[in-house]
Parts: sequence; structure tokens; C-alpha cells
Amino acid sequence: MKNIVLAFIVLFPMMFSGNLSAQYTLKVNACEDSSQIVALVDTVLLGNIPSIYKKNITFRGSPASVGYYFNGSLFGFDNNRGMVMTTGEAELADNPNICNSQANASVNNDGVESEPDLVLMSNSTIHDAAVVEFDVFLTADSMSLDYVFASEEYHEYVFSTFNDVFGFFLSGNPINGPYSNNADLLNLVPDSYQFVYVNTINFGMGGQTCTGKPSGCTNCEYMKDNSQRLNPAFNQLVYDGYTTPLEGSHAIVNNLWYHVKLAIGDAGDPYFDSGIFLKKNFLTQYTYAGVKSTTEEPVTIYPNPASDYLTVILPDNMKPAELSIKDMQGRTFKTLNAAPGNIPIELMEVPKGINILEVKTDDSIKHYKFIHR
Repeated sequence: MKNIVLAFIVLFPMMFSGNLSAQYTLKVNACEDSSQIVALVDTVLLGNIPSIYKKNITFRGSPASVGYYFNGSLFGFDNNRGMVMTTGEAELADNPNICNSQANASVNNDGVESEPDLVLMSNSTIHDAAVVEFDVFLTADSMSLDYVFASEEYHEYVFSTFNDVFGFFLSGNPINGPYSNNADLLNLVPDSYQFVYVNTINFGMGGQTCTGKPSGCTNCEYMKDNSQRLNPAFNQLVYDGYTTPLEGSHAIVNNLWYHVKLAIGDAGDPYFDSGIFLKKNFLTQYTYAGVKSTTEEPVTIYPNPASDYLTVILPDNMKPAELSIKDMQGRTFKTLNAAPGNIPIELMEVPKGINILEVKTDDSIKHYKFIHR
């Protein structure tokens, strides 16, 4: 690992002096090969993690899709440096936006095709994917990571089927999610089970660059416009919109190894790029005094994946509940009231892919992911 870090410093001499520059606009240095990306993850993304607590860093995709950014104060992180992953080319990210033009960042980068977890999320074909994976030893009760999502698909392709997707996947004991290696998804809209992309955080559909943004709102408190000349980032960020800083978190068991996968890809077609901006030292660990983590779930669902029926087991000490089956866009397909016991739910009208079981009682609402295949 030391050799990789040395190579990284030699190959990117300006990266570590970027924050000393007299310039305050966003700058991105694209990577040239996979070894630079591995070093970037090791020394920047996981710079706060001791060497003995991280291993097996890998990258799949086009190296040009990943880069190091600095002078990134526009993102609102507590530092202005980090790593960017895109569905196009990272070097385009710090270009100025252009009036009366839809696609200022739209490149087929020949990255990973058909990345399975992104296919499962989007229920669509995946192109130009960039995938970073690593193992990390965590020593707390909870972990989180910080990011900003930006996209050239704002605002013209909101609510369309051509929406880029990204996933931050965490796997390890006792996580039992629907993705590869039983991973769960961290990049969710706050206080929601929906994952973050242009359909779940936006100002609505339409609007033209420099002549007016849309007037709608879907979780738009987490959204920043970049399609108009007076937007603060218009001359330093190519994408038409981006989110406020968001946090993905998950409960863990301390002193265990966990696997993290970061993936982003074009969905439906390889055009209109998106990017994920991750701050330096992006992974944070928390320990809550007096709170004991538990692996027990109050509700059991099986089988998962499910075909014709999903069986829900409500424990005897649980209050009567309202059960709802929803998709990842929040549409409801089934609702029924249930008392404690075994409840079979027929899935004929439920779409294929990842869905949500919502269990609502007088004093709580909980969500459980399952796959309908």
C-alpha cells in the first residue's frame, strides 16, 4: 500500500496543494489509470482510517470517470477536497455551464455495463458505470458517509426512465439487505426509504438553461439549481443541478470488518452524465453512550426474494399494524390491516424488483426492503 500512496503523490503533485491556490473555483484532476484511483481512495477518501483498518481497495470502469477535486466549497462540506465519480469523464465536471444547451456533459466512457446492483435499483439497463469497493474495519455503533449528487439530467429528464442511479452499498454482519453480498443501501432521501436520484430530489420537469428553472418540488429542500446565470456555481460546475450535502448512515456492530461498494451508472442510455462528489475523509463513525446496538428485527419477512407471496410475521407483543407494499418511487400497491401473527401477502399486482413493506402502528413506522422476482 505504501508504494501505491507514493505513486499517487508523484503522479498528482498538484492535488495536495490545490487548497493553497489563489483560485477559489472548483478544480478537478481526472485519474489516468486504476492504480491512481486505488491510491485516491486510500489517501483521500479514507485518509482518516488507519492502514490496518482498510484493505482490498478495487476499481472497475473507465479511469477517466474518477478524479480528485479541490476548491469545492460550493458543495458545503466541512472541507473542500475529495473524490468525484461520474458516468462520463471527471475532467468535464469543473467546466462552466452553457446557456441554451442541454448536454454539456454527455460522454460514453466505456465503463462497466450491466452492473447488477444498479440494474436492480433502476430496473433498467446500465451503462458507463464506475465501481469502487473496499473493506473497512469499523469500531463504533454506527457509520455514515457524506456526498453530493449532481446531474446533467436536471431538469429536462426528471420523472423520465433515463435517470442515472448511484448506490452506496454496505454489507457485513448483521446486515441482510437485497443487494449483492446481502448489502443494504445507504444513499436514501432523508427520512425516507427512497434512494437519491433526479426523480426523488428535484424542482420538477422542464425549464431551460438560462431562461428559467421549473417550479415544481420533490424534496427540493435538498436541491440546488445550477441552470441559471446567477446561480453561484454556474461558472464552475457543468451539471444543471446538484443536491445539498447528504448523509448516508447505517447501524453496525463494532469491531467487525464491513464491505463498502460505491457505484454510479447511466440508466437506459449512455448519455447526460451525473456525478457523485465525496468529501475527503468521507466515512465517519459514531458511538452512542448508553445505547446498545441490536441485531433483532421486530418484524420478520420471508422469502426474500419472493415470487407469488410475501409472508410477514408480526410478533405477539406488537400492536395491530397497517401493512403497505410500495415501490421505490413511493407508489402504494397493497394495503391491509393486520394483528400479530403470520400474514401472507399476494404479490401479483406488485412490480418486479426492489419494493418496500411499510409497517405502521400507532407509535411507529418501519420499512423493510424485499425483492419481487
